[in-house]
Amino acid sequence: MRAAGAPEALIATEAARAHESDIQLTPADRRAWDIFVAVSGQWRWHPTANLRTGLDYQAVHVVAQMMETPINADLFRRIQWIEAGALEAYLRDARRR
Repeated sequence: MRAAGAPEALIATEAARAHESDIQLTPADRRAWDIFVAVSGQWRWHPTANLRTGLDYQAVHVVAQMMETPINADLFRRIQWIEAGALEAYLRDARRR
C-alpha cells in the first residue's frame, strides 16, 4: 500500500484490521478447516424452514478423499465443531431478517 502512495493512516488501519482477523490454527485444525471450506456449499436444508441443518457428511468424506486426507474420528469431530459454529452464525443471521 505504501508503494502505491496510500496514506499512513490507512496503512495503519488496514494493518490493525488484518492483525485482528488473523486466526491461528493447529495443523489438525487447518486440515479440518480446509475440508470444511471445500464442502461449504454442501449443506442439507430443512425442506420448509429454508434453514441449513448440517453438512452432507457423504460430501465431507468424498472431498477429504479427493484432498488425500483420511478422515478419522478426531478430524471428523473438528469438522463438526466448525460446522456447529457455522450453523450458529447462519441461524443468528436468519433471525435478524
